[in-house]
Amino acid sequence: MNKYKFPILAKPSGITLYTHRQNVISEGALLVNNLPITVKKYHLLIKKDFSRRVELVCKYHDDGKEISKDWQTACQNDYEEYLNWSSRNKGKSYKEYLSNNSIKHIRKVSIRHEFYSLLKNKTLPIALQAAIAAHHGKLGESFKDRWLREGFKDYWVKFKKESYLNRTLEQTTKVQFEFSGIRGILRLADHRASAKEEGDFVPKISEFHYKFPHSEKRGVQKIIEKYWEEDLLLVRAPTGSGKTDASLLWAKMQIEHNRAERLIIAMPTRFTSNALAVDAAENLSDTGLYHSSA
Repeated sequence: MNKYKFPILAKPSGITLYTHRQNVISEGALLVNNLPITVKKYHLLIKKDFSRRVELVCKYHDDGKEISKDWQTACQNDYEEYLNWSSRNKGKSYKEYLSNNSIKHIRKVSIRHEFYSLLKNKTLPIALQAAIAAHHGKLGESFKDRWLREGFKDYWVKFKKESYLNRTLEQTTKVQFEFSGIRGILRLADHRASAKEEGDFVPKISEFHYKFPHSEKRGVQKIIEKYWEEDLLLVRAPTGSGKTDASLLWAKMQIEHNRAERLIIAMPTRFTSNALAVDAAENLSDTGLYHSSA
């Protein structure tokens, strides 16, 4: 039985753990449904059910918020302070509260709830445990002291030992896919769910779409069509020869033949990344730009 004043909370805003958990599960399912090739590749390479694994980590990722009495008590106290403030300020929102106040009890208790989530999920495969432990990005070497200080040395040693196992390049690639695939979806699902709960804008999930903007294909673009089945294709051509559209044509063919679901273009500088993002956006479906100042 719940011995707290309020239902078990996920956030000081009053979002319950049950509601947040269901929201993350829904976002995870939405993302997975838009990644059919990833699901197939995961089953082929890892021999595991990607959809089921995502569902499990979404379900259990925040268990620590209930298991840790200290964390839950702090969250309950912060929520009560918000309610008292709101009643004194004509029912103003939690966002308005945060602009003038802080969630001091949770910060003061200084507990990483995701660490505690592991205590209830000891039987999960290590790839799923790692996803839960890292869904707030706190599994890097710089957080070692935090793991040790909170009494999770055994987990830290286990994760580190796993990461340092001697493997071939092929084995390393498969392990990276097994671990990062689950972790990445959980982090994105959690972020999207939280953003929706806070009333923030959340972009829709859309499929890749590219429309070739010219009436005829040029030399380098015709070469792409000829060699699109190659796993690795290196194309060199002069400036202005149409390499960008050639690469987009190549990506389109990969996706149309169920070999991939999205395109990532890596550029050497921020300037070239910015320029390409503006240029490519005209003929592409939704695009994102990632670098140190974007």
